[in-house]
Amino acid sequence: MDKDPIRVVMVDDHRLFCQAMISLLNGYRDRITVVGTCSNGEQMKTCLQQQPADVLLLDIIMPGESGIQLLRFLQKNYPDLPVLMLSTLTSAGVVQEAIQIGAKGFLSKSTDEEEFIEAIESVYEGAPYYGKDIAQILYDVTLSKSLKSEILTPREQEIVSLCSEGITCSQIADRLHISVRTVDTHKTAIFRKLDIHSSVELVRYALSHGIITL
Repeated sequence: MDKDPIRVVMVDDHRLFCQAMISLLNGYRDRITVVGTCSNGEQMKTCLQQQPADVLLLDIIMPGESGIQLLRFLQKNYPDLPVLMLSTLTSAGVVQEAIQIGAKGFLSKSTDEEEFIEAIESVYEGAPYYGKDIAQILYDVTLSKSLKSEILTPREQEIVSLCSEGITCSQIADRLHISVRTVDTHKTAIFRKLDIHSSVELVRYALSHGIITL
């Protein structure tokens, strides 16, 4: 039985950007559907009262209440609604604050189509998602080990750990009861998120972030 499309509400006051995102998502309407667009906090609150949503896309800079203020409101009133921040404002302080308040993911508006779709589906499934450039920002500041570890999903961390043991993709697939293709997909995502290009770099990451120990 086919799954129902993920219901998305967009909160952004940039009309042209919203139109572009709706046009993009219309190409994935079997997986994702936009059920509401809002240009400010009041519209968002009204929309959520009238229309259930599975994922909310939230800009930072808007008239009236900011995205950060609205994120606090959402965490208090809709704690089970995953919020994916989508903004041109990606300073380290803003990114950290959004994550600490409870944003499930963070993308810059310059993200590519593939990552945009992947991010929506990831946060819907309950996995944190940070765009490649956002992950780099998090690396460039001193964050707690627990926050750094959330850049990768639990499954990705598991695969990092197994890769660090030197076993093959086929052996990883057998151990996790998934296909080799799925392992390859996870490894590709891991390399992209961490901006690394070799297994040696992957082991260094795992050691420095406590995923494995010697």
